Amino acid sequence: MAYVPSKMEVSDRDWELTQALYGVDERDWDRRRVASELLLVCRSLDIPAVDTTEPLRRQERGGQSTYHARGGHWNRLGHATAALHIEDALRRERMPPDCGRRP
Repeated sequence: MAYVPSKMEVSDRDWELTQALYGVDERDWDRRRVASELLLVCRSLDIPAVDTTEPLRRQERGGQSTYHARGGHWNRLGHATAALHIEDALRRERMPPDCGRRP
């Protein structure tokens, strides 16, 4: 399972805008709660899971947006970042078993 975070989970600026728009206080609303709960369920059911949030956040902190400016969908960099992170996770876990082999 690959977790695809919302834009406000990745972009601090979008998190700030979300807080302002909805009057959200970080003490009342954890922007990582959905990911945390989902990953916990996956672990409890022995379902392999990959969280793409941190690699996307690293790009954002480096000044490169991973989402389209207008909307909540990944742009080209977002897709590439997530794909590389998922590929690395699959290779580490050898899923499928021949995942580490290149033709």
